[in-house]
Amino acid sequence: MKVLINLVLLYPSTAEEYAEAPLLELPFDAALAGTEIMSCELQLTLEDFLTIKRLMHAYYNVQRSSDASFILKHPVFVDDSLRGTVPKVIRELTSEAEDITTQEALLAEKDAEISALKDEVARARTASFLIAYERRKELFHNRSKV
Repeated sequence: MKVLINLVLLYPSTAEEYAEAPLLELPFDAALAGTEIMSCELQLTLEDFLTIKRLMHAYYNVQRSSDASFILKHPVFVDDSLRGTVPKVIRELTSEAEDITTQEALLAEKDAEISALKDEVARARTASFLIAYERRKELFHNRSKV
């Protein structure tokens, strides 16, 4: 269900009306009395609210019943008007949660890659240090023979 409303905001007709809700605490302007000062269009999409209202009605039937076996005799979600109906807002929240989970998984993968690269760099530094150490040791040993 969608509702489209056109609104026109009128300046108060009298100083008394204006005093009830002054605009930015400015003084009443008699020249503007009763004139249109703004118009706008308001659009409401109420589809999800109607679905929620139907769902809540089903819960109210269960809550109001004095029969302990009411829910067994009248299963709440077997009503065909409610079957498979998930409000759009819930679908969007679920989708956002899935996106966040996916992003968190990607971040965890990237963190693991960074950790592996850091380990590799540390091993390479150690290896190059050992190679340089062995070369210096060899040079020193060769110089001491001469």
